[in-house]
Amino acid sequence: MKHVHRDRMHDRSVELLGELGLTATQHRWIKLELERRIRAHVLQERDSGNWLDQVKSRLLAGEPLQYVLGNWDFRQITLEVDSRVLIPRPETELIVDIALEQLSKFRTHQPGEDLRVIEVGVGSGAVSLSIAKEFDGVDVIGTEISAEALEVAQSNLRSLHKTILFERESTVSFHLGSFFDPVSEELRGKVHVIVTNPPYLSEELYLSASRSVREYEPSIALTPGPTGLEAIEAIATEAPRWLRVNGVLVTEISPEQSSCVQEIFRDNEFGSVHVVEDLTNRARFVVGALKG
Repeated sequence: MKHVHRDRMHDRSVELLGELGLTATQHRWIKLELERRIRAHVLQERDSGNWLDQVKSRLLAGEPLQYVLGNWDFRQITLEVDSRVLIPRPETELIVDIALEQLSKFRTHQPGEDLRVIEVGVGSGAVSLSIAKEFDGVDVIGTEISAEALEVAQSNLRSLHKTILFERESTVSFHLGSFFDPVSEELRGKVHVIVTNPPYLSEELYLSASRSVREYEPSIALTPGPTGLEAIEAIATEAPRWLRVNGVLVTEISPEQSSCVQEIFRDNEFGSVHVVEDLTNRARFVVGALKG
């Protein structure tokens, strides 16, 4: 009987591929999620056809595949994701590499120093959790203005807590509030790296984004105002109060903002300001170190 169910599941899955024009990779993600749910006893094998029909309906309505599946891989971790948080994107994975590189430099030059990271706007927790999972003995403090997004981040933290705490001896804590408001005053001048993937789309770019982005992803995580620079400017202005000398600020940007954001950094006591490109060779991050 199980073989019959598996054959029907395969047939329905192949139908889905043809009807929706999915890529082979997307099709594989759906099959893997279906198999995971069955193994975890979240879904009975006999109900797999109904689940695939639900997937089809949601995708036809324009909902992003990541939200339909309910989880998504980011670097070395799998995250719970839904419409409360921005979908973790491949280009954002590079901000973790930048942070890890900076932390390694601090570890080399100040080997006994406790290393601290602040992430402003944690969303799903992807960046903070990846840093803590991939670097030994770092304390990561994340802030998030959306209570709904924070719920998702806290759930992901609970799932990865043992790995981060016991395998890496790192700590992560997430706090509700705007920008640096929830961060303890005791950390002023003691933070090594601040990372942020803030809302940076101008109103014009946001309105021209795809329907699935505008209708399903949280606008608060995408656009901060008319220019798209409002959040970046606020973060760059306040970051020097929290960073130690030579502490590093890293922000994701929209490529056309490169010159403006570099100027904002320089206007706020940052030196060695430079751009890091993404995998498509477009300006995607601005990095600066606090002057002494």
